[in-house]
Amino acid sequence: MGPLEILVLGFPGDSLPDDFGAALERIQRAGDVRVVEALLITRLGPETVRSEDVTDLLGLADLAAAYGLPVPPGGLLAPGDINEITAGVQVDTTAVALLLEHRWAGEIVAAFRQVGGVVLASAQVSETGGPAARLRITRGGPQPV
Repeated sequence: MGPLEILVLGFPGDSLPDDFGAALERIQRAGDVRVVEALLITRLGPETVRSEDVTDLLGLADLAAAYGLPVPPGGLLAPGDINEITAGVQVDTTAVALLLEHRWAGEIVAAFRQVGGVVLASAQVSETGGPAARLRITRGGPQPV
């Protein structure tokens, strides 16, 4: 499996847009990124939040199989991840947290591993140019990605 990233997308109101499923299918079909898990979060008020794992409802395993991709393992989002994601959702917003596998990066990592390389760090730079990239540096020696 390639490197994983959590991408949280927000939509106004208490539901997803009608064409959300079609967009998700385009992502899976392209093959560079694979949606491994999906969490639906709706915040109706300051203290009223619903969250639900919708991986099965979105048919991610079926989509993966249809495009010849391995079936996602599931269960990778920890309760702490879910709490952190949920806390960031604004009132009157529906969010979808997608756990993405960067398949293209997995191929790069595999190529360098074959010649003795290891991943020492990974960074994500915000598209809005805000604070510096979050840099995850491996401590205590290289770790597989």
